[in-house]
Amino acid sequence: MRIRSVFLSSLAVLFLVTGSTSYAAKSKKPEPVTIYNKSASDITALYVSAHEKEDYCINLIPNGRKLPSGGRLKAQIKGDFSKFDLRIESYDAYEDYFGFPANAVTVELYGGGRSKFTEPLPEEMQNPKIIPLPVQPQIIPLNQTVQTTSLFQR
Repeated sequence: MRIRSVFLSSLAVLFLVTGSTSYAAKSKKPEPVTIYNKSASDITALYVSAHEKEDYCINLIPNGRKLPSGGRLKAQIKGDFSKFDLRIESYDAYEDYFGFPANAVTVELYGGGRSKFTEPLPEEMQNPKIIPLPVQPQIIPLNQTVQTTSLFQR
């Protein structure tokens, strides 16, 4: 009977720990993404869509404004998707960029469909534990001469 009681209480603790962890992961607020315009053209519209949906309905740049060449824009991209696509418009054309992960921290647009992105560090690397290294002081008596070498010889 005691073994069954220990097993059931262990199972309940395991359920509570894993259940609360998955809830925290789902309810975490999405981080903003910084989009860099590294192309030669100003961007007049920047649309977002879930990956391969071609439903570009959200424009991140307000009407009448632009994202100049060399400029950047910080945006909150919300949605229930693992990847997203971007469509940029300049004064006379548009280009599509595909397959950015939903957790992207930065997106760099170079023009001609070329881009790159960065993702956040894994959680275990975001707050690393600093382990002090043991330092053994070397005590040299005052009456002892220490031999040193020089890189510069005469």
